[in-house]
Amino acid sequence: MLKAVIFDMDGVLVDTERFYFQRRMKYFNEHQIEPGSRDEAAYFGLSNENVWRLLVPDEQQRTKIKTDYEAHLKQLPINYVDHLNEGVIEALDTLERGNIKIALASAGQKNEIERMLYECYLDHYFSQVLSGEELAHNKPHPEIYQVSVEKLGFQKSECLVIEDSPTGILSAKQAGLTVWAKQAEVNQTQADQIFNHFGTLNEYFKSII
Repeated sequence: MLKAVIFDMDGVLVDTERFYFQRRMKYFNEHQIEPGSRDEAAYFGLSNENVWRLLVPDEQQRTKIKTDYEAHLKQLPINYVDHLNEGVIEALDTLERGNIKIALASAGQKNEIERMLYECYLDHYFSQVLSGEELAHNKPHPEIYQVSVEKLGFQKSECLVIEDSPTGILSAKQAGLTVWAKQAEVNQTQADQIFNHFGTLNEYFKSII
């Protein structure tokens, strides 16, 4: 019996991955810096730390460029409301009406997770919010999902994870959880199910609650 659903954030609740990628590439192009990779999919689901390792392999250069980029970000903040995926609120409403616990487990920065939840008026749905940056190991290590399940107080078989990236899917599977993936142009073969729209996911929730 389903008792809890644990959502990833970027690429799942909010369609942000392309925005982040284009914003990074614009900065690198303007500053005539060649990034470590221009493959958009390579950045999907990575923690901020691992994004920067991929962008700038040299540690000394990385520190300098990252500091300048973070100042640059203040001029180009993401508007999370514009990127909220269609059908998210309806799916969360269904879970709330069914007394299903809702949690969030993201590799992203805690301040950005909290800002997204606040700006999109989603914070009241979530009984638990975890950032991988708060833990000893971020995704793809399973720690974030292990801790989430432990805090929820349910069995792994009673929890469902909603992910999108190979990194996130691997993290949840290594924690022994069932994973549904929101369809994206990345390798999702390790997921138990793939869905293309939150309407489909919501219909599933309605059928079992």
